[in-house]
Amino acid sequence: MIAKKIKSLPLCNTNIGDVICPRKFGKSLFFSIALMLAVSCEYEGIFYDEPDKITESYEEPYIISNFRSIAFANLPGNMEPGNVEIEISANINWAVSIIQTGQWITVAPIEGNGDGTIIVSVDANPEFFDRTAQIVISGEGVETVTIQVFQMSGFDILPFVVDPVFRQFCIDEFDINKDGLISTKEAGMVEKIDVKRMQISTLEGIEYFPNLLELDCSSNSIEYLDISKNTKLIELNCTNNNIENLSLVENKALKRIRCSYNSLVHLDVGGLTELVELEVFFADIGIIDVSTNINLISLGITGNKITSIDLTNNKQLRELYCSENLLTALDVSNNTELMILFCDYNPFIGGAIDISNNTHLLQFSCRGNGFTSLNLSNNINLERLFCNDNLLTTLDLTQNISLYQLSAVNNNLTGVLDISKIELRNLTINLSQNQNLTIIEVPPGFIEFAKDNPHILKDDVATWVEKPDFPNFKGRTIFISQ
Repeated sequence: MIAKKIKSLPLCNTNIGDVICPRKFGKSLFFSIALMLAVSCEYEGIFYDEPDKITESYEEPYIISNFRSIAFANLPGNMEPGNVEIEISANINWAVSIIQTGQWITVAPIEGNGDGTIIVSVDANPEFFDRTAQIVISGEGVETVTIQVFQMSGFDILPFVVDPVFRQFCIDEFDINKDGLISTKEAGMVEKIDVKRMQISTLEGIEYFPNLLELDCSSNSIEYLDISKNTKLIELNCTNNNIENLSLVENKALKRIRCSYNSLVHLDVGGLTELVELEVFFADIGIIDVSTNINLISLGITGNKITSIDLTNNKQLRELYCSENLLTALDVSNNTELMILFCDYNPFIGGAIDISNNTHLLQFSCRGNGFTSLNLSNNINLERLFCNDNLLTTLDLTQNISLYQLSAVNNNLTGVLDISKIELRNLTINLSQNQNLTIIEVPPGFIEFAKDNPHILKDDVATWVEKPDFPNFKGRTIFISQ
């Protein structure tokens, strides 16, 4: 504990610390304040009496005692981050208030009766400028005490960086003048921190990097992450940690969030209107609200417990990955810019999904959803289709002439499947486990290219039949992917 002496101004021609007794008043009031600083920091035993002078500490608290009127007192020098105890001796009601810019000082309790102690919590100063505040203590029938608080910029943040690996990283990367310290000015110059795969358990101290734009702390052992002070943050990657709660309400500038493979109970991205990419795969969340993320372009929520999602306001959405959830329905009718849709293995009700408005769709995967029908007639730009493990009996691909990758394994396809109009490049086709499919109509030359190719599969009961009148095949070459 560090005890700091208080410089006070004399009042009524009396030395501070003396008790004024001889005056007579209608009621007897006694109000004395003892200020004891209990600041916990690494530099125990010293305090700043002046910004550039270190003074020995005083072990005894300095008593301010007065009758009827209260003395005016200043806290000395620079206030270090930590806690300040103010002891009050009184036989009256009293109250405490703070005059400050921002919220860097808090007090508790803010009122009382008789003797008591208030705790003043002082935050570190992450800014480039000094700052001041006033603690005002008032009582019934007496003048108020106003305590001036001063705090310099430029203190060392390393005592607040708890994890030893993270602390050494800060020294190696941000100690510009090589003095073994990280001043707030040095921390204020940092815009990017990349500490992935470093076995870090906590990023406590990250709050002292106020101008941080990018943070990558993926693949560590972090359980709690507080980035509420990093209000300029644009990109966050905290994938593959043990984080349960992640509050982002203060991070309005965020554009990209990757927080997959955590144990998130709840994720609130409301109000993040600048957000364009959100990736939260296999993170155990059950609810996600993206209704205010109107600029969202890519959304990845695969492997969670989400039962429904409203995408009505996400008209800029181009990529949606929502496989392996508990979705019973999915409305993408307003998402006309959608180019990639993966919605595999959800318990959809109704046996189908409507993607007729998604005419820009290039990749569509709907495996294991129990679909009995699939209407792709409006999806003329479709290039990759994966519809395995459904209950499809027919599949009309006559309008999908850009398709080059097709997988329809384990369905109930019956009779004839016409893929003769497809522009086949980097060819990959798997139509196996469709025992009732007998004929597959293909373009000329296909059979020779498909011979012994592991990327072109069908059941033995089905026969390739070349259609020589395929108009788009002339002059083209089929490339077999290896």
